Amino acid sequence: MITAPYNFVPLNDKIFYPPWASEDALKNIHDVPFEDGESGVIELEATAKSPIFIKDGKNPSEFCHFINENGSKEYYIPATSIKGMIRNVLEIMSFSKIRIDESKHKKYLSVRDMTPGMDFLVGKAKGCGFLVKNSDRYLVEDCGKPLTISYNNMGKEFAFVSKLGAAKNKYEKCKASCEVKFSTYIEEGKRNITRAKIDKNSLKIGTLVFTGDIDNKKHEFVFAKNGNKIPLDKSVFEDFKSVYFENKESVDGQYWKEKFNEGAGEKIPIFYTRDGDGKITAIGLTQLFKLAYKKTIFEAAKQVGDETKFDLAETIFGTVRGDKALKGRVYFSHLKSSFERFEAPKEGVFGTPNPSYYPNYLEQQSGAYTTLMSKDAKIRGYKRYPLHSGAEQLSVGNDNEKMKVKFKPLSANSVFKGKIVFHNLKKVEIGALISAITFHGRSNKFMHNIGFAKPYGYGKIDIKLAPQGLKYSQDEYLKEFEKQMNEFMPNWLNTKQLTELCAMASVRYKDKKLLQYQQLENENSKYFKGKNNHQESNEFSGAKSYNERLSPYSGMVVYSEPQKPLQDPNKRNYSNNRNNRGFKK
Repeated sequence: MITAPYNFVPLNDKIFYPPWASEDALKNIHDVPFEDGESGVIELEATAKSPIFIKDGKNPSEFCHFINENGSKEYYIPATSIKGMIRNVLEIMSFSKIRIDESKHKKYLSVRDMTPGMDFLVGKAKGCGFLVKNSDRYLVEDCGKPLTISYNNMGKEFAFVSKLGAAKNKYEKCKASCEVKFSTYIEEGKRNITRAKIDKNSLKIGTLVFTGDIDNKKHEFVFAKNGNKIPLDKSVFEDFKSVYFENKESVDGQYWKEKFNEGAGEKIPIFYTRDGDGKITAIGLTQLFKLAYKKTIFEAAKQVGDETKFDLAETIFGTVRGDKALKGRVYFSHLKSSFERFEAPKEGVFGTPNPSYYPNYLEQQSGAYTTLMSKDAKIRGYKRYPLHSGAEQLSVGNDNEKMKVKFKPLSANSVFKGKIVFHNLKKVEIGALISAITFHGRSNKFMHNIGFAKPYGYGKIDIKLAPQGLKYSQDEYLKEFEKQMNEFMPNWLNTKQLTELCAMASVRYKDKKLLQYQQLENENSKYFKGKNNHQESNEFSGAKSYNERLSPYSGMVVYSEPQKPLQDPNKRNYSNNRNNRGFKK
């Protein structure tokens, strides 16, 4: 079973569009009151039930604050943070659309997955050559199968390459031409591999090609042109571009991007895969190279709906969507702390979960994994952090000081006060707002969390509210909202969306073992692999080898013993799935 400090509320298949929120009605919503519209104030008091930290914009290690007229610091939770927290809950409870950062999630992610059975998620070179741009077309000057050349056979002239890491460093050091004379020989063994060696007496001429460094790397490559030129589909180049040129973290990708775009452009040494007809299907910078996923996170988050309409969260909080804009009718103040009492300064190493980790981030059925290569790939939903019974010990097991984040949280029982001002909300909308703040009138059973270090139990807050001068009681507003949602979705409170939301917000805390990050290196990992069944220390790849996936939080339980794979991992029967969705056990 996979554990994680986060989980997901599943996306709603149907979107609730308020029947009173027609485009004409919304045009004058700030000037012409609804017949049952109300304006008013809700006083908020938030008490931290665990240490809490909201990062200051100017000094990230300090709690968010401003300097008052006396030169003293006053600490607060920003209005935007509270508004975002409440809006997220209201979106889930009202079956609104999920909001996705287009600028971030419209980009195509890349993958190089070496997990057995997931061969379609890595480019395995069938040939090599040089990428050339000719006007608006792309060609590959073919070099056939790549020839490996060991460092021992590269001679003194190129002895430096084995110590330089990235291919960029090797090319920059190799100021002379990388064209070499070489001969070939058969390395006898299990596969009788043909390898190259530099031979100044040979008539064969090729180009020495460098790739990035990996553990225990012992060779580079020789490309020898054969005179063939293979046309390359623009879509294949675009995939290559998204993986290497648009990835700022790819040192070698950025190096070749600059070279390729300079003047006439240099040729890029590439490796390629091809189909049965000889057509090149993908290219990369290494022998086992990254592929571009066929679907973006943004596309996988797409819900079927009417883009001409506004959902309930948009009608209350406002939105800007393309050429459509709607001003919100709810305004939050900062929540200011009434006193300050700090915890001792903290530091920790905080991981960033990767949305390309498909066992967790994509909806999975039994059997073969679904990945972003699949047309039917769909994200798991709204990502949220379940409550912890208390603040957990931070992960500090890294000697690299640059990786550690230092911060100074306010202590548990810190109190923050502020208010919400709203204008021309209908009774059902006020009910939705109160419902999102109180988890539908059940603040004694559920709580919010906010700010930094939520994966370790920080930022848990209990919110009390006091509406000022409204027509009805809190229960009557909640009943109006519940009635409306039951008409749209019968048995609304027991839908899987509200079940998962409340499970993660519940003060009936689950065992902290369920909320631990997977580790890249764990010498006590429960996973095993290989002929000798040796321990797999990387829990991310180990979980995939055992075909595990993140379970819905409401159903997670702690197992006293590690779950075993359905079969011996050395004897799996992998399927050639036509849709390239994964493997079956």
